[in-house]
Amino acid sequence: MGDGEVIAGTIIGGLLGFAVGMSRAEGWYEKIENFKKRLGHLAYSKAVLPQGFINADNSHKVLFSESIHAYLLGIPNSSLPTLLRCLEIGLKKKYEEHEKKESNLRLKELIDWAEKILKDEIQIAHPLRMLRNKIHEDKLVSEQDVIEAIRHVSKILDELYPCKGQQIISVICPMCKDIHSYTLSKESCIIGNTMNLSCAVFKQGYQHSIMP
Repeated sequence: MGDGEVIAGTIIGGLLGFAVGMSRAEGWYEKIENFKKRLGHLAYSKAVLPQGFINADNSHKVLFSESIHAYLLGIPNSSLPTLLRCLEIGLKKKYEEHEKKESNLRLKELIDWAEKILKDEIQIAHPLRMLRNKIHEDKLVSEQDVIEAIRHVSKILDELYPCKGQQIISVICPMCKDIHSYTLSKESCIIGNTMNLSCAVFKQGYQHSIMP
């Protein structure tokens, strides 16, 4: 192979590498932009953060957080089953408290029970009917379906695990890296809501999105 061929090969290889790198960068840029759009849609839906449910058990926090992040990452068919699992956990606990016995009911049966027994206690009849219809559907779940499910499940869990008054959230500060606690109004604790917070150490502001 002559020097000219070596040089040409090197240039072509470099251009191919550059093209692949740009393609990967563009792919990540698109993912980041889609993530931001979904976060905006979530905030617009006004889905309340079910703080009482999340605080009740660490497994609640993990499952609910996974359901929200699956939606944000564009995986709606993974988001909805996890979200419905959170609903099942919440309804099961309410059933056991109300009936004074252990539950072996499935989610659909728990929803049927809740519609009949809890209708005067918590205002969840409409969202329960909507979610019940989603359980056995064979078609793929759309992102809009998940947005509606997040809004309804969050409302139900917030009523099943009431957490009234002001909410305390813990945030890892991006500036000093310490954990700071902030007291917020319940109305501010909307999933995806972006708030301006202040670092107690450096006395500078930063933005934080409300997430489970």
